[in-house]
Amino acid sequence: MRILAREAIVPILIIVFLAVAILIFNVYALSWSLQWITDVLITLCVAAFVLILYFYRDPNRKITRDENVILSPSDGTILQIEKNTAAPNLKGKFKKIAIFLSLFDVHIQRMPVDGEILDLQHVKGRFLPAYNPMSGEKNDQNIFIIKGKNITLVVKQIAGILVQKTVSWVKKDDKLKTGDKIGMIRFSSRVELFIPSDVY
Repeated sequence: MRILAREAIVPILIIVFLAVAILIFNVYALSWSLQWITDVLITLCVAAFVLILYFYRDPNRKITRDENVILSPSDGTILQIEKNTAAPNLKGKFKKIAIFLSLFDVHIQRMPVDGEILDLQHVKGRFLPAYNPMSGEKNDQNIFIIKGKNITLVVKQIAGILVQKTVSWVKKDDKLKTGDKIGMIRFSSRVELFIPSDVY
């Protein structure tokens, strides 16, 4: 069972390297009268280490699979539900559900239905704050078009103002189950789900 997202390894290694470098520097270069500098730096490294462990957590989730239910693709707070809107690269009218992820939410995204990744594309863009309604149109993002048994929908990973990185763990033509992990967004961010307007 994974407890951390795979992307955690690089920042953890960087923090450990910095902590070791600070300790070595203290032993060989600083006088004991400046020991407090090392204490402050090590404290900051420990705090950053704990923050990374918390942010990249990947808790085990019990997924209830029902072909009549669409799973939320993300943790977070619903900011907006917009009816009769267009979905990226699909015809027809859709309902858009915008979800804001704070620093305290789990930032992993999941399949909302059993289905196939019909298309996956990365769109370069800006890095507006994720709570800004325009971020869904203007920001850097990954767009997943998903074909389920009786439905075609879209999930968008949208980068925010911090770190600015969306990560996909799947590829076009992958067949996945409801709740399977499809990627993550680093730090505060936004996810949008587009479902057909006649779905309730």
